[in-house]
Parts: sequence; structure tokens; C-alpha cells
Amino acid sequence: MAEQKKFCFQPKENINSPYKYTIYTANGDISKEWFINYVDEAGKRCRKYGKGLNSIDDPHLRLLALKKVYRELVKEHINKAKEELTGIKLKLQLVLDKHCYDLKKKTAKTYNSHLRCFLHFLDKKKVNRNNVESFFEYLRKERSKTTRNGYYTTLQFLFNKIGRNDLMKNVEKSKRVFTEPYKLYQPYHIEKIKNYMLEHDPELWLYVRFIYYCALRPDNELLGLRVQDLNFSDWTVRVSNKIAKNNRQRIASIPLVFRGDVMVQFYDKYPGEFLFPSHKDRSKRGEYKRVYDRHRKVLKALSFPNGYCVYSWRYTGAVMAAKAGVPLNQIKEQFDHHSLDQLYGYMRQAGFIDRDLLVNKFPEI
Repeated sequence: MAEQKKFCFQPKENINSPYKYTIYTANGDISKEWFINYVDEAGKRCRKYGKGLNSIDDPHLRLLALKKVYRELVKEHINKAKEELTGIKLKLQLVLDKHCYDLKKKTAKTYNSHLRCFLHFLDKKKVNRNNVESFFEYLRKERSKTTRNGYYTTLQFLFNKIGRNDLMKNVEKSKRVFTEPYKLYQPYHIEKIKNYMLEHDPELWLYVRFIYYCALRPDNELLGLRVQDLNFSDWTVRVSNKIAKNNRQRIASIPLVFRGDVMVQFYDKYPGEFLFPSHKDRSKRGEYKRVYDRHRKVLKALSFPNGYCVYSWRYTGAVMAAKAGVPLNQIKEQFDHHSLDQLYGYMRQAGFIDRDLLVNKFPEI
């Protein structure tokens, strides 16, 4: 099985191509045909084999040839899509291509997706104020307010770059939707969850304690950590700028009560290994959806209501530390918030109210 994995090639989604591609390599079996599969504008499933590709007997050389066919096919589709654009549509695509390099990878991917959807909606229609308004009316009926606001941000950015802000004149952002804040785990909740996880999913208990003790964000930050990011001398965790939410490196401290378990689990492991690797391939990071589903399964088994989630551990840790007397400025540094006001706002939203002196020292009359 390990030998076959060498020939499994699935390309990353190309943000400029209108198609999604699937690569078939038959797990390295050269007696079968290898090809590229995609769906065209009409919804027809298409295959691209590549001239002479399946006559290559060496699987390594065939894989190299298949990758070349894939790159040429993507380039062909991108050029074709651009050739069909004219006027304002072409300007929007060109300005996005130009600014993609200045945007975060995830933002560039989102902007491209939004523009493709907008152009698909227009089809042969012109880009004018009425059609832009019709598009946002469609979004109002079919998508959430948050999604509609995302499209608003993208198209406002692009129209501004080409000097056509007038096309968005009568379009307004949807009013912000205020969601219920994360619920905090109470001490008796934590005891129940701890006992259940230790019996049914001990790795998940280790995972949530990293969130609770080190204030790590549970998706990119925690799942992107490797053993080499743990400093066993200073007892810190390095969150590199590549995985940190704010794109800047930060250092989180590992509290004394958590160090023993961290030492036991990771001290002798290979430095390049992920702390929480994928269950399918340990050379890759774990999938947040799988972790989320496992956590949801635990809460469901213990009959927790909605509002509790993986992220609740982060602010549970902050509130518990504050109640234990840890100064807020130290909690702020651990949480990587830019100000005490921001931290206190999050904690108040989560239910923290610092009134100990008021409750215990209020003068009697």
C-alpha cells in the first residue's frame, strides 16, 4: 500500500480555473489507463488522456507526463475563459489577476470564487447597475447574510480598482448578524467531558487541553503545529506566521500543570512530525472537520445543548485563569490580542464578570 501512495496525485484547486479536476492514476497500475477528469460548462463529464501517456511503461515517468498534461490543460482552460470575457468583465478578471499576489492565499481563492459566480450569473448580460442589483437580490434570497456581505466586499474591491464604484451605488451591506457567544464549560462539565474522553478518545482530551492551556486556535494553529515548535527548555509553543491567524509569529507558554503530559507525548518524537497528524497519512496535518465531528460526538453523548463547541475551550481557559488571579495582561499575551479592551470584550461576551471585590467587600448599612 505504501508503494501505491507514490502514484496518488491530486492537484490543489487552481483558483483561476473555472473547472475542478480529478486525476486517476490507478494507484500506480500501468496496465490501466491514467487520465484527468473534469466537468465542462454544460455539465458534461470530460476526460483528458494525453498523447502517448498510457503507452509509457515506467509509472514514475508516466506520472511526470500526466502532471505535464494537467498543467497544460489548466493553462488552456484559463486562457479560454479569459478570451470569452470582454469589456468590464475582462477588466474585473485582469485586475483580480494582478492583485492576487498581494492578497492572502485564502482571500485570493475566495475573491476568484466570488467573481466566477458573479460572471456565471450574468452569463451574456452586460455589467450594469441593474444587473449588479439583480445579482445581490438573488444572493439575498438564496444565500445567508454573511455570504452576501462577502460578495459585497469582493465586488466593491474590484469595481473600486477599475473606477466603477457607481455600479454598487444602490447596493448595501446586509445588517450584521449577531450570533450567540460561545458557552463556557463549567468545572462539573469539564469533569464529565474529561472522564468520557479519557475512556473513548484520549487524543481528543490532549487536543482540547492545548486549546485550554495555550490559547491555541483549534484549526490552523493547533493542527499546523509540529514537534519542533515545542520548546522543552523554556516550555513554550512557537506559532509560526504561516499558521497564525494574524500572520505574525507568536509564542504561547505551556503552564506548569500541562508540561508533564506534553513531555510524555512528544519529547521523543521526530521534530518534523505534526502534533495531531491526519489519521490517513501521518505526514500530513489532521483535518479540522474530523476533530470537530469527534468533539461534537462527545458532547452529544453527554447531552450537551447547542452553543458548546471546540472553540469554547479557548475562552473557558481565559476565564478560569482570570478567576484564579492571573493578570489580564498576561492572558492577553497568551491569547495574542492587541489590547486589554479586546480581550475583556471577548471575556465579557463569554460571561466573565470581575466583581469579586464588589460581592465580598460591599459595605453594609
